[in-house]
Amino acid sequence: LRCFVGKAKEQSFMQLTDEEIVEVAMRDLHKTMTLRQEPDFYRVTRLQNAIPYVVGHQAWAQDVSEKVGASLPGVILAGASYGGVGVPDCIDQGKKAVSQLIEMVLPGK
Repeated sequence: LRCFVGKAKEQSFMQLTDEEIVEVAMRDLHKTMTLRQEPDFYRVTRLQNAIPYVVGHQAWAQDVSEKVGASLPGVILAGASYGGVGVPDCIDQGKKAVSQLIEMVLPGK
């Protein structure tokens, strides 16, 4: 799972230790998921006043998607890692992925 902690205009979380940030994330996850154990590992990356993309990300994501699609037909990459970190972006990507899959299985529908 990838979790984002904090928000752009409130950066106090940047002062927390990695362990405290994982605690915050786990507390939030427990509210919506039935998790019964702690993570086997974690990595905390601090991105102050930034989103987790670098210059060239769109080209990279397109290249990866094309390679995956060519080698694994029916697998479509979608989510915050590929085309937008916001919930609306992720919903749009999910809808587009479903449409693409339906077109693969039932052309013209």
